[in-house]
Amino acid sequence: MKKIKMLVVLCACAIVSCACAQVEAPIVVDMEDVAASIFGEKEEETDKEDKKASGEATEADEKDDKSDTKENGFAFADVKGIKFIYSGAGWRTELEIDKNGKFTGIYQDYDMGKKGDGYEGVVYYSQFSGEFTKPEKVNDTTYSVQIKSIKYPLGQSKKIVNETLYAYSKAPGVDGSKMFYFYLPGTKYGDLPKEYIEQVESVDADLLKKDTIQFYGLYHKGEKEGFIGYETESDYAKAEGILKEAGTAVMELKTQRANAKTQQEVNMLTYEMYQEWDVALNHVWSILEDTLDEKIYAKVLKEEQNWIEKKRTMKKNVQNKFDGVYMAPFVMYSEAAEMTEERAYELLEYLK
Repeated sequence: MKKIKMLVVLCACAIVSCACAQVEAPIVVDMEDVAASIFGEKEEETDKEDKKASGEATEADEKDDKSDTKENGFAFADVKGIKFIYSGAGWRTELEIDKNGKFTGIYQDYDMGKKGDGYEGVVYYSQFSGEFTKPEKVNDTTYSVQIKSIKYPLGQSKKIVNETLYAYSKAPGVDGSKMFYFYLPGTKYGDLPKEYIEQVESVDADLLKKDTIQFYGLYHKGEKEGFIGYETESDYAKAEGILKEAGTAVMELKTQRANAKTQQEVNMLTYEMYQEWDVALNHVWSILEDTLDEKIYAKVLKEEQNWIEKKRTMKKNVQNKFDGVYMAPFVMYSEAAEMTEERAYELLEYLK
């Protein structure tokens, strides 16, 4: 199967830009501040892993670990390394599945024009993990599974950070009914629900140029929500690509800033440059979080917390020094952008 490369399009920045145009000065959506509150501890080991560590694993446990052997033409091992994405304008749910049918994922959405008591802008976010039941054959290219279990470590709560409301919630695409269908490469369009075809067309119509799909699909039957499976690059290549895209976007913003006619325009464009690096850094961090072993992760986490505190101190110093000066946002966002770019590339080194 020809590898499908995904261009990650983050609509959040465009939404933020629109929101900024309606206020006197840009709003800082500092995702690292939120990340610091949810970095926490890694996922706990499963009961089976605990048994293995203590030497108490049973034959049934060991046998279950070999569930990646292919039966009836499809196994979860076939989609290991595939990222399933369900997305719309400015939001996305993504999940990955291991060889035993256990999955992890995130959901994120941005509404930076929404205001309320103590906040201007909302970020909806979710982390989840769970397990699918064993695949059951429907036909040669379709297999059904159900969600056996699912949990949301962050729960459902809200908190305000830097005048932005962060709402932790359940995730579209996995919330609701339990029945899912896997569609294998080679599935004919006639075997696909029209709702799934419409969703794929809305994301990338080029994926449907042939008579059959050339990717793995995942369809949430009861909710009529569809995921597209993308083959993933190496962690380093993926993170490097994210930073290169951010750098390209920042260069374009610099060009726009050079032609800006007012200080307000300069401030807003500088803020958007910072936001590009901020979002990119958090994507790199999420890759690191899933990649590093426990000891190295603990070391990098401490570094990250110290760096976040250093950036907060910088912002306070700039605000105190330029209190009441209209160009203060330009100075603060310029320094924040430079610091964030530098830190993002430092994190990239851990993926080599």
